[in-house]
Amino acid sequence: MYLHIFPPPPPLFLSTLPSPLSSPRYTEVANNVQKEETVLSVQFVLLDCAPLKFSLVQHCNEWQGKFTQLLSLMASTRLKELHVFLQENALRLSQPPQSLVELGESLKLLETLQGDLQKIESQIPPIHEQFAILEKYEVTVDQAVHEMLEALNGEWVWFQQVVIDSDIMLKKHKDKFKGSLIFSAEEFKKKMQITVQAFSSSGPFGSGVTCELALEKVAALRGQLDTLKEEEGTIRHGLGIFKLEQPCSKDVQTLEKDLDYLQQVWEITQQWDAHWDEWKAGQFVTLQTESMENTAQAMFKKLHKLSRELKDKQWEIVDFSKNRIDQFKRTIPLISDLRNPAMRDRSGQKRVICPADDPHFLSTV
Repeated sequence: MYLHIFPPPPPLFLSTLPSPLSSPRYTEVANNVQKEETVLSVQFVLLDCAPLKFSLVQHCNEWQGKFTQLLSLMASTRLKELHVFLQENALRLSQPPQSLVELGESLKLLETLQGDLQKIESQIPPIHEQFAILEKYEVTVDQAVHEMLEALNGEWVWFQQVVIDSDIMLKKHKDKFKGSLIFSAEEFKKKMQITVQAFSSSGPFGSGVTCELALEKVAALRGQLDTLKEEEGTIRHGLGIFKLEQPCSKDVQTLEKDLDYLQQVWEITQQWDAHWDEWKAGQFVTLQTESMENTAQAMFKKLHKLSRELKDKQWEIVDFSKNRIDQFKRTIPLISDLRNPAMRDRSGQKRVICPADDPHFLSTV
């Protein structure tokens, strides 16, 4: 009596099935299966294990085929990636830098590659081992991949030489850029001195200039200063590549601070002119003396604080604007009295005689 049975693989075979990382053992397992008895007699039952043995051997062959295909894909991918890595980085290193930015990038790349040479080299033996396994099992490899594998060792020697040559080349360019940067730093100092001297002589610091023109000039100076600050940042960044510290220019900091102060003074002056133009054109009945006094007091405090901080600057516009507001403050009580209903003549009209040459007195009633 023959029974064809297809039970699951017995524990013995399950325990001996290799992982995908040990392909040679698939052949060993298949051979062990073939050695097992095909027909077994158990009491009165005769067992035919041929279908089971066939399934197990077929299973091993399929796994071995899939593994070798996967191994071929993995090995080819790793080889191509390493080839691209070597070619691209060799090209980047061998190109002479044309600017400080490119020099910094090249030096950083060189330092990284020099530190990773052993790590990169350690990738080569496993690739050869993987292709050796593929050759053992007669797995077909593309001709282009095969040629790339044959040239891998020579390509690695070439890449190491590129790193050495690039190190020498970058050192020469480093010295060249370093000298140019030091010269630029000295020229920048001279340029800043000229700019500060021009600002100190032309301002605008006097009351003879209109607020609009003064603020335009301050804006132009600020734009010029921003350009100089950008130039300074480029120089300092470049010197940092060579481990040279360049402190921030004190002239830049001083000029920026002075421009901030000067802009505040002229903006307050402009605001005061706008308020004065509004008030002097108004009627007494519409004037809010309390609001006028508060506005004048607030602006006077700002200018008073600025005058103390700028006492060594001797900027005429500061005292001029401060005195104008102070003079107006002293007229506030008089304006309040003039708004009193008792200050009327027989016709019911207010009569006020104001000095014609006093621009800070409300002459319109």
